[in-house]
Amino acid sequence: MKKFFLTWLVNSAALIVAANIYSGIRAESWQILIVAALVLGLLNAFIKPVIMLATLPLNIMSLGIFTLFINGAMFYALSRLVNGFYVNGFWGAFWGALLFSVINTVFSGMAKVSVHSSRVAPEPRPVHTGKVIDTEIVDTPGEDRRILEKK
Repeated sequence: MKKFFLTWLVNSAALIVAANIYSGIRAESWQILIVAALVLGLLNAFIKPVIMLATLPLNIMSLGIFTLFINGAMFYALSRLVNGFYVNGFWGAFWGALLFSVINTVFSGMAKVSVHSSRVAPEPRPVHTGKVIDTEIVDTPGEDRRILEKK
């Protein structure tokens, strides 16, 4: 659940920045951009894999370039699903999705660095010196316990 909220936060920030940079993406308010980021996440989680599978031969022949058009189509669908979120046609959605992907990648990298840097570092492992001492406890009746060392 924590990963979901972190991803949603990164997507929301990337969508807000992309909308402020690129004039082909408009929203009536920043709250609509946050809702649009949630809907985009749901589209990418449930609809995009089906489309990627259906267009797999075309995607393989284009060496993955067709994925950019699928991302543009997801952005265009997002503009139709969320009232108050607008893109200027398919090409506006294409370039907006490309910009969003770049910004999202940068923000995701920064979020991973901050998450990993906040963890406590593990204790260092003991260094192996090369000497091995084998010990065994010998318990004989009537005598004290002795530890025998073998080298």
